[in-house]
Amino acid sequence: MPATSMHFATMIPNWNSLESVRHAHSDLEAAALVFFALLVFFDVLAHFSEDKNRERLLEKVGLCFFAIAVFAEIAAYPYGQRNDTLSEQIIGSLDTKAKDAFTNASNASTKAGDAANTADRANRAADHAETASGNAVGKSSTALREVSDLNRELVNEQSQLEAVEKKRTELETSLISMEICSAPRVLPNWSLGNKETSADPLKPFAGQQAILGYVNEAEAKRAASNIFGTLKNAGWNVSVLPPTDAIKDGVEIQPFVAPLGQPMTQEWESFRQGALHSEAVADALVDFLQSYNWQAKRGWPTDERGQLIRDPKVLPPGAMRIMVGLYPAVMLVVPPGAKDIAAALAQFKEQSEQQRQKMEKENDEKLSKQLTPEQIEQHRAFREQMKKEEELWQKRYSGPCQPLTPMGPYFP
Repeated sequence: MPATSMHFATMIPNWNSLESVRHAHSDLEAAALVFFALLVFFDVLAHFSEDKNRERLLEKVGLCFFAIAVFAEIAAYPYGQRNDTLSEQIIGSLDTKAKDAFTNASNASTKAGDAANTADRANRAADHAETASGNAVGKSSTALREVSDLNRELVNEQSQLEAVEKKRTELETSLISMEICSAPRVLPNWSLGNKETSADPLKPFAGQQAILGYVNEAEAKRAASNIFGTLKNAGWNVSVLPPTDAIKDGVEIQPFVAPLGQPMTQEWESFRQGALHSEAVADALVDFLQSYNWQAKRGWPTDERGQLIRDPKVLPPGAMRIMVGLYPAVMLVVPPGAKDIAAALAQFKEQSEQQRQKMEKENDEKLSKQLTPEQIEQHRAFREQMKKEEELWQKRYSGPCQPLTPMGPYFP
C-alpha cells in the first residue's frame, strides 16, 4: 500500500518543488474549510426550514459540499506528506552546508595563520632577493654580451655555410659541365627489340633532305659518319659534301633561308613554308644531338665570304646543311694570362644579373598597384614561360656546354 501511494504521489504535478507543494497544500486545505463551512451553513438552513421537501434538498446540497470537502482533504494529504519530506531534506542540506562552512572557516583560519608565517618568510626572502638582484643585474649584462657575441658568431658561421654551399653547387655544376664539354661525339646505334631505336626522335621527319659537310680531320669525319648513319636509319635523304676547312668548330645545323622577293606571291609563299619547315626540323635535330651532349647549335647557311645563302639552287627549300667542324675548343679553367679579363667579364656578368633582378622587382611593384592578384599571377606564369623559352633558344644557339668560367666556351 505505501508503495502504491508513493507511485500515485509521484504523478501529482509540482511534486519536486517545495514552494509548489506548499502552495497546493494550502489551496486544498482552504478549499476543504470553505466546503465544510458551506456544509454547516446548509445544515442550519435545513434545520430551520418548515418545508420538508426544501429541508431534504438543503440536506442533499450540504452532503455534496461535505463530499467535496472530504475529497479536498484527501487530495491535500500527499502534499502535506511531501511538504514534510522536502522540508526535512532542505533542513538536512542546510545543516550539512553549515558544517562545511564551519570546517571551511576553521581551515581558513589555519591557512591565515600559515599565510602570516609565509608572509614573514617572504619578507625575509625579499630582502635576500633584493641583495641578490644587484648581483644578477651584473651577471645578466655579462650574459647579454655573451649572447650577442654568440649571435654574431652564428651569423658568421651561417654566412660561411652559405658560401660553402654555393661553392659546392658551383663545383658540382662545373664538374657536370666538364663532363658535358668533354663528351665524345658519337651516336650509339641501339634498339630495344623491334619497338624502339635510337633514331626514333628523327623518324617523324623521314624524307627530309640534308646536306652533310665536315672538315678533313679524323674525329670530325667520325662524327659526320655517326650523323650520316643515324639520319639514314631515320629515313632521311642525306648527301655529303667534299671535306673542307671552311667550317667553324662544333656542329652547326643551318636551315633553309627564303630568298628576298615579292610577298604574297605563290613562289614567295612556297619559300616561306620551306623555311618554316626547315627551321622546325633543325630545332629537332639540335635537340637530338644535344641529348647526347654534342656541342651542336643552330646556325645560318653562309658562303666562303660569310654572306648569307638565300639561293634555292644552293640550298633547296625545306632542306638544311649540317656542318661538322673540329671538336670545340672549350676553356674550362681560366689561364693565368687571362685572369684580368676573366675577372672583368665575371664582374660585368654579376652587375648585369643584379640590374636585371632590380628591374624585375621594380616592374613587379608597379604591376602590384595596377593589376588584380589574378592578373599578376597570369603575368608571372607568362614571364616564367618566356624565361624557359629564352633558355631553350640560348641553348639551341650556343650548345649545352656552359662552364662557369666567363672565358668559355669559345668558338672561333
